[in-house]
Amino acid sequence: MKPLYYILKKTIKNTIKNLWKKPWVLFGYILLGLFLLFAVAMSFLVPSRTIGEGNAAHYGLLITVFLIGVAYAGIKQGFESGNSFFRSADVNMVFTAPISPKKVLIYGFIKQMASIITFFVIITGQIPNLRFRFAITDYGILIIYLGVALFFLLMPLIGMLIYSVAAQSSKNRNAFDKGLKAVLALLIISFIAALFQTKDFLEAAVMTFNHRMMIYIPVIGWFKVLLLSAMEGVSAVTYLNLSLIVLTFIGVIYTMYKLKTDYYEDVLAATARKEQLLKSKREGKGDVTTFHTKVGKATQRYGGSGAKTIFYRQLLEYKKTGFFFIDRTTLSIVAIGIASRYLFGGENISALLYFSIYIVFFMTLRGKWAQELEKPFIYLIPSSDSSKVFYATFATIVKSGVDGLVLFAVAGFLYKVDIGIMLLGALVYTTYAAVYTYGDVLFRRVFGTGHSGRLSLLLKMVLILFVVMPGLVISMVCLSVFAHVPFILHYSYMILAGYNLLVCMITLFLSKGMFEKMEMQ
Repeated sequence: MKPLYYILKKTIKNTIKNLWKKPWVLFGYILLGLFLLFAVAMSFLVPSRTIGEGNAAHYGLLITVFLIGVAYAGIKQGFESGNSFFRSADVNMVFTAPISPKKVLIYGFIKQMASIITFFVIITGQIPNLRFRFAITDYGILIIYLGVALFFLLMPLIGMLIYSVAAQSSKNRNAFDKGLKAVLALLIISFIAALFQTKDFLEAAVMTFNHRMMIYIPVIGWFKVLLLSAMEGVSAVTYLNLSLIVLTFIGVIYTMYKLKTDYYEDVLAATARKEQLLKSKREGKGDVTTFHTKVGKATQRYGGSGAKTIFYRQLLEYKKTGFFFIDRTTLSIVAIGIASRYLFGGENISALLYFSIYIVFFMTLRGKWAQELEKPFIYLIPSSDSSKVFYATFATIVKSGVDGLVLFAVAGFLYKVDIGIMLLGALVYTTYAAVYTYGDVLFRRVFGTGHSGRLSLLLKMVLILFVVMPGLVISMVCLSVFAHVPFILHYSYMILAGYNLLVCMITLFLSKGMFEKMEMQ
């Protein structure tokens, strides 16, 4: 175990040394750490259920959908391509070393524990919201941390075991595929039946996903009971389900060793896929989904020269995967708009706006501008640096504008608001997409692309949060203080859009020099 311990120690030591060599990156991580400390303090200090009327049924619905979504993705990936928490360097050095596979698996566990720090950060940022809306106890926060950590440690193991069984024959893989589709179809049919019965989206979802049979589903049901105890309190049933989770860990590991499975062979393909995924993320391609987009034939007439050609080429790429800027993402936006009427209720279209501000951050990560960093041609175009940045990002912003129009057109019709609110909502949505995009430009300009992992994503989120927060605060204060003023909602949206445009101009100015020297990337 000493060689593996040496690798872990050196990895941590080299990471710290690299941070000391890059003061801006170190400052960013310090800021991220302060944000985490603030979020943890808020999690324990804020009184529970102060701004919401969330009950145990709604909390149970939330965690059930979360568990099913993660489990579905993990199982599907398991029998299709496998899962892994190793890297290619581990395959080349550790797998071939005279070290017990059991110790190697422990080594993999330790590395996986480091990787779930990202999920801890996300959860830490959301726990105050949960405390505001649900009666979660102080020790319930620790239960949430424990439950999520165990879940994200167990799912890769289950995926690895499923892959080792499914890879033995196409018959096994088809059986897993059909079984998973059958379970998904059963859930959809149950939800539709409940929707016809209740005539209410949220109530139908509660009836479906909080059905008493859910707690009897292996793994998902056990974790649901564990996480529910964060609100309902710890009981003997909690300890029983925690014991079942621990036994599952032991059982999966035992099966991988004692049955006819060789996890070294089983994780090779998954490790190669993971390396390709990480390479794509480092290159700024941003599309980290497992779905394959069908690419069609399209033509594009170039109406400009110089940096404008970047925009026309990206437009051609959008046309190949959809109808101009309307694609699968736009359809998901339509679904969000329709579901918002049932999720937020009443005529509170502002709740949809604030929710979309959070969603659009992740959607802009799939923009095409960052891919330009890996192409040397952009550095050779005889245009100004600011012109290159603008046209490299323009397609992403236009795409967000189209999505925003679709979202608020659908939501505006359902909420029965005037066309002015629809257009202003779409404008605010687009300006936030621009802030996130140019924030990403500035982030890469200052910090470079060497820290483009999960922690870099979280650091980017925290930094952008500090940037957009003043505009949100000013808008909310105006809504609260001048609630009696006619068209105050229109004015508050204008304030948000105006503040975001100002931020975009400042960010563009600070990003000057992005495409001047290729060595900076």
